Amino acid sequence: TGARIAWVPRRAGDRGAIDAGAVPSLLPGGRPVIDADARVELETAWGARLPVTPGLSTTEILEAAAQGRVGALVLAGVSFEDMPNPSLAVDAVHKASFVVSLELRRTAVTELADVVFPVAASVEKAGAYRNWEGRMRPFDATITGKGTLDDARILDTLGVEMDVDLYTQTPKSSTAEMTRLGYWGGVGGLGTVVEQPARSTVGAGYRLATWRMNLDGGSMLDGEPHLAGTARQDLVRVSAGTADALGVADGSLLTVATSAGSVTLPVAISQMIDGAVWLPSRPGNIPLSVSLRAGHGDAVTLSGATQPGGSN
Repeated sequence: TGARIAWVPRRAGDRGAIDAGAVPSLLPGGRPVIDADARVELETAWGARLPVTPGLSTTEILEAAAQGRVGALVLAGVSFEDMPNPSLAVDAVHKASFVVSLELRRTAVTELADVVFPVAASVEKAGAYRNWEGRMRPFDATITGKGTLDDARILDTLGVEMDVDLYTQTPKSSTAEMTRLGYWGGVGGLGTVVEQPARSTVGAGYRLATWRMNLDGGSMLDGEPHLAGTARQDLVRVSAGTADALGVADGSLLTVATSAGSVTLPVAISQMIDGAVWLPSRPGNIPLSVSLRAGHGDAVTLSGATQPGGSN
């Protein structure tokens, strides 16, 4: 058909984070960590030696902190529920000897942090987002005089205290540094396929598909019941073939379960493949990683339900 795949991330800064190298296998500009030529480009630009192996993933960082192998953590604008394993994240923050949090409002993370920096909201700072097409979308501060610092300025100051210049003192300096480094022109980079660990085989018969909805109980909805009230209804989606096999119809209740728990929601028969079931990632504002201890691609069981819908 000529169709191509495009990644449209949920968070506005996700594409920019990838470009900056905020994943274990990449350096800034989409340069693969394992590529010697890619490392040389940055080593020449920065005058520093770079590691030759990928860094730690989010889960690996949290595991290392929980085991005492990482002593300090910096968490910026994330909640425990955002993590792949919320219980591991809580344990990691408790075990870490020093925790820095960059946040807009009080959260469960800030309650446990040793130092909290109240960062500027988007309307209080200048910057830019890179959209899913790779286009830069700059913006200026619309509210001034609040006295808050933006995230990049705080990270730059922390770097100075550690004798490292991150070149993020101002939005202009950050943009200039990324422009100076440019993008990787060799093989790999942003298109590199990273082997994923084997998925859980808890349960049997069906595979879970899931993603975060735009409105699903995140901290930015605190104190805003009117916006939260426009959120889509929590539903469980299955194909017509799967619904027939289970003997369920539109609007009836269906329970999705693992050995860790279950979620019961109204059914919406949808155009999708047989053998899969879709759930929002936070039904009832409870992450599936908590209620089911499962995520996208994991095995689950399905059964009709007679009790009112909800998360168990």
